[in-house]
Formats: sequence, C-alpha cells, structure tokens
Amino acid sequence: MQEISVNLKQRDAIVTHQHICECYKTAAVSLMDMAKSLKRMRDEKLYTELGYESFGEYVENNSDYSFKERQAYTYISCYEKLGEAFLQSNANLGITKLELLTKLDTFDRAEIAEDTDLAGMTVDEVKQLIADKQALGEQLSMFKAEKEAQADTADELKKAQAEIEQLKSRLEDAQENYDSESSKDAKRIFELQQELDELRNKPVEVAVQKPSKEEIDKIKETERKKLEKAKQKEIAELKAEQEKQLAQLRQEHEQALTAQREQASVREAELEKKIKSNNSDEAIVALKIIFEDTQKSVNAFLDKINDLQSDEDKVKFKAGAKKWLSAIVETL
Repeated sequence: MQEISVNLKQRDAIVTHQHICECYKTAAVSLMDMAKSLKRMRDEKLYTELGYESFGEYVENNSDYSFKERQAYTYISCYEKLGEAFLQSNANLGITKLELLTKLDTFDRAEIAEDTDLAGMTVDEVKQLIADKQALGEQLSMFKAEKEAQADTADELKKAQAEIEQLKSRLEDAQENYDSESSKDAKRIFELQQELDELRNKPVEVAVQKPSKEEIDKIKETERKKLEKAKQKEIAELKAEQEKQLAQLRQEHEQALTAQREQASVREAELEKKIKSNNSDEAIVALKIIFEDTQKSVNAFLDKINDLQSDEDKVKFKAGAKKWLSAIVETL
C-alpha cells in the first residue's frame, strides 16, 4: 500500500479543518472556537492546502460541513468585533443576536448584556433594543456637538473682545502719536521763525526786497493750517475706521451671545423634558450631560481661584468651595 506523504502545512490545514467540524456540531457551546478557527483558515489561506482555490469555495463545498460564505464571515466578524471573552460568555444567544450586538460600541454592548435578558428576547426585540440604544447614542453625540459649538462660540467671543481691546489700544496710540507730531510741528515752526529772524537781521551786499513780518506770519499760518488739516483728516479717518470695526465686532458679539443664550435655553428645556420623561435611558443621558457641565464649571471655578494673585483671597475662596462641596456631599 502506497504511503501518502503530508507536509506540515497540509497537516496543519487538516487539523484546523477537523476542529471546525467538531465546533460545527456543537456550535452552541463552541461558537467562539469555530469562529476563531474559521478566521485562521481564511487569514492563513489554509484552505489551499486542502485543494480549494478560495475561502468561499471551501466553506460551501467541503463534504464535512457546509454553509454560505456570508455566514462564515458573520462568525469571523463576531469574533473580531466582540472578542473571545464576550463570545464565550454569550454563545447561547446564537449567531444572529451576536451579529446584531456588533453594531454597538463596547460600553453599550456590555451594558445591554449585563442588564437585559437577551436570551429570553426574540431577534426582532433585540433589533428594536439596539435601534433604541443607537438613537440615544446619536442624541448624546448631538448634545456633545452642541456643547463643542458653544465652546467654539465662547472662544470666538473672547477673540472678538481681544480685537476690540487691540483697536482701543491702537486708537490711544494714534492719539499719542498725533499729540507728539503736533509738538514736533510747533517746534519746527519755532525753529523756522528763528531762522527767518536771523536772515532778516543779517546784512546783505545785494539789495533785495525783504518779506514783511505780516507776509512771514501769513506763510507760517498757512503752513501750520495745512499740517493741522492733514493731521486732523488722518486722525478722523483712523477713528472712523476703528469705530466702524468696533461697531461691527460689538454687533457680532451681541448676535453670538443671543444665539448662545437661545441654544442654551432650548437645550435646558430638552434636558428637563428628558429627565421628567418616563424613559429612563433618556433621563440617564440627560443627567450625564448635566453632570459633565457641572464638572467643567466646578473645574473652571477652581482654576480661577488658582489664578488669583493674593494668597489670602485664594485661602478664602478655597475654604468657601470646601464648605459648599461638603454641603453637597451631605445632601447626597
């Protein structure tokens, strides 16, 4: 009798195939093992050692067990997304319910598995439960997005206030520069007066018609008025532009504040409605959001205390904060 030679790779493929067959017969208790072995058969392409060209051909056409390629990928997907521990603990749910659970994140999936009798529910009931959970998750994401938008608005308002302060500073600097330039102009006029007086009193060899004092004064006044008019025009244009920018920034600031207040009012009403509703999941989501807001407010308050310059003021405010927090703890 001719001895059949089998290499290590082929032997590994045969052993893996036999293991899948055993798991297939006891899927209720070995679902995780079968999914793990199917993944290995696919990832390492062990099916080629058994004479199959593709993983789909292997699972659909082998003579020991057979199911659709999509079903095999469902087992693999559950193994990859749920993990070994979850599959082992919940194998009794069946592959259909487990596949539905892959649509949830780890936290929501663990919460449902712990608090809900999934085994006693129909597939349709599990679908509805997951759809409700996803809807709540979308609401929470929406609230978080609103909070981030409000934070962005607050940052924009801070930037606008900073721009207003910069414009005020520029306006003050322009006024100071104007006063300084006016002082320089007055000094220059005085110097010119001295030069003209020196020229007028200096003897000359050639007779020339000297300008009269009235003419000199008139020239000086004309030049002074020209300088004054140019400076006034420059200052007026700068002030007008800055006032225009300030007015626009104030308007944008007020509009942003109004929008923020309206959003906060609507959001508070929605949270209040959810807390008072008979839906415990919605109430929990609302309370989580309020708790996060409270945490951020308290942390911001503590940061402001640390920013105080006076150590005495820091001690006073910290003592007050401790009393307040202690009172809350006693109430709880």
